[in-house]
Amino acid sequence: MKDYGSVLAEWIIQYLQHRDILLQSIQEVKREGDTIKVIYKDKKLTLFLLPVIDSVHTVVEKLDGISGEEIPAIVVLNIKSNIDSVIKNWQRLVGYKKLTMYFVNPEAKETDRKWILQPYTHNQICDEESLELGLRSLFQSVEEVAL
Repeated sequence: MKDYGSVLAEWIIQYLQHRDILLQSIQEVKREGDTIKVIYKDKKLTLFLLPVIDSVHTVVEKLDGISGEEIPAIVVLNIKSNIDSVIKNWQRLVGYKKLTMYFVNPEAKETDRKWILQPYTHNQICDEESLELGLRSLFQSVEEVAL
């Protein structure tokens, strides 16, 4: 089976560096296992590579383990089980005000390669009745990764 942790690491680093081309505010990028730390001139971003969300407890453990000055992000594969996990554990995820989640298919041919979710912000603007439909629509905007 493909090492999706490395694939996601390579993709997200390239994506963040590309977004920073004009500002050139990235000072350092360090990868340690399933964690990437990106030091900008004015902030610190900590990304956790979780190709498949096995348990929301794993996610919460990682998020609770960073300092308050770091901005957390999770990079996952765009697969049905990951969006199901997010929907099922929505109330726990919205408690992290700065959390960003990247749902990625680095090999997508017909669609964009990512969609981005900020649960806290999304929860502020979305009504409860349409939450699941909206999240599933976002999920479908990127091809699902064939594992």
